[in-house]
Amino acid sequence: MKAVQGWKPLENGFVSVTVKNMLDGKLIDAELPITPSQILYALNSNFYIQDTLPMLSAGQRELLLTGIPEDEFDILFNEEEG
Repeated sequence: MKAVQGWKPLENGFVSVTVKNMLDGKLIDAELPITPSQILYALNSNFYIQDTLPMLSAGQRELLLTGIPEDEFDILFNEEEG
């Protein structure tokens, strides 16, 4: 999860994650429906992200890996919903 620059716990029990977009270097803050213990486990394990954070969507996991938001990723790689 090279894109992750930092994270902080939120009052609702989830986390806010700051990621760096690998394409343009911009920092993005995103609230994710995972707990602090889940993000710590994912950041410190050698397992695949889909195994450590299966509750996240593929787009949310891609954001953690590359810092590229799902809508931008879809445009870049011309993926259509369906």
